[in-house]
Amino acid sequence: MEIQSTISAFQDILPNHNFEDGRSFSERFAISRFKKKMEIPDPSRQKDLADECWREYLLFDAGLPNKIVHPHGILYRARLLIHRWMQDYRDSSTVEFPKGSSFIATRGHNSVESWLAGNAWTTTPENSDRFFGLIRGHKALNRALKKKYNSWYRKRGFDLSRKESDKVLWDFFQDPEAVARWKFDRVVKYVRGSRFSTVPKNNTARRPINIEPFGNVLVQRSIGVGLRDMLKTVIGIDLEVLQDVHRDRISDLTIATIDLKNASDAVSQALVEFLFPKWFVKKLGRARSALLLGHDQDYHMPKKISSMGNGFTFELMTTILTAICRCLDDNATVFGDDIIIDKNQATTLIEILESVGFAVNKEKSFVSGPFRESCGGNYHETEGYIESFDFRYPLTIADCCVVYNKAVILGRRYPSFARLTERLTAVIPKVLQGGPLESFAMPDHWRNFSSELPAYFACGSRGKFVHGRKTKERYHFRD
Repeated sequence: MEIQSTISAFQDILPNHNFEDGRSFSERFAISRFKKKMEIPDPSRQKDLADECWREYLLFDAGLPNKIVHPHGILYRARLLIHRWMQDYRDSSTVEFPKGSSFIATRGHNSVESWLAGNAWTTTPENSDRFFGLIRGHKALNRALKKKYNSWYRKRGFDLSRKESDKVLWDFFQDPEAVARWKFDRVVKYVRGSRFSTVPKNNTARRPINIEPFGNVLVQRSIGVGLRDMLKTVIGIDLEVLQDVHRDRISDLTIATIDLKNASDAVSQALVEFLFPKWFVKKLGRARSALLLGHDQDYHMPKKISSMGNGFTFELMTTILTAICRCLDDNATVFGDDIIIDKNQATTLIEILESVGFAVNKEKSFVSGPFRESCGGNYHETEGYIESFDFRYPLTIADCCVVYNKAVILGRRYPSFARLTERLTAVIPKVLQGGPLESFAMPDHWRNFSSELPAYFACGSRGKFVHGRKTKERYHFRD
């Protein structure tokens, strides 16, 4: 009862909390960010939003170029740069299992164990050779293939024993790889492409995502990791730490920060064919899903090379945008669709990107003025790094912990969030109250903030709030 009553109390307080006007730009920014995400979910609209998302997806894809005609001169230079980089490209031998579903729905069974033992293995025919090669080179996958084949064989009730059937296969093929491939073809389910789906964004929109076949995702990730390794080796860009680099760089107001709309859906096949070597375009073509099972249950042939859900989308997009930006600014860096470039080159970059199908998000792009934003970091010229969080409507007690601890952190600096924290603290039962956030070093290290919030209500020790004013007896938060 205490847990449910706490959830209900949080759900009542958070959407209805009235913030006083912020005393600084930073506090007003944090309040605005809170209000933008804090909304009560409205499941009644989700079907209509999914329909609308599908229509917008088709419309956006139809606007992509069929061919790159009369390209800007910078694109020729970017093509030359990419061809040089790709001389050092190698597929990665890394196997990364999907974190989400597959073409045949997994219904939440997405653990490594489920992929090895329970879930169906799907692939497009064009991708099957590479998928088979990954399996044969991976101990766990190879063992799982044998178990899946054993299961397939038992269910069919053949007269021959497994040992006898293996002898027949060997006599016919005289090659262990050919035997393994025959068994692979019995186990794998061949599908025509990916499946369209959507994920919630807010109460007014959903995001599109293509759910890829399992085998395609494994191969796509080997390509994506290969591109990631190439960027690190050839030009020294390490995507594992680049987010922190971007959060550091936004304090330099001689740079512009540019964000793109629907960037993962904006990389057309035409642009890839123009920029990359033919051998790599063929590699992408075999691994991608050429067909998409749409929201209307018909198959479509998108102009884009891939979407969210594809295993190489992020790294491919990063490589393309980095090459274009480096032709304008040797120090430009790109993380996905978060671009940092010399502000004097921003106008030219935007012109080039829009000419090949990209759309700039003007609300989240900053070329001049005192503010910059990139990779979750926010910086203001006179106020420094801005402390802020996304706050989402809590549905579980764990959600409540996350919301509360974010409020605690922001309450150290902003009086408006200190008052929100007081209201939330008052409804947390004593049995659920935990210790303080002693391990957090904010705001000094805010630009590189990456620590996970603790899985308890960080109520601190008994005492009074220290927020510049006295309150009734509550709980003390250490500065």
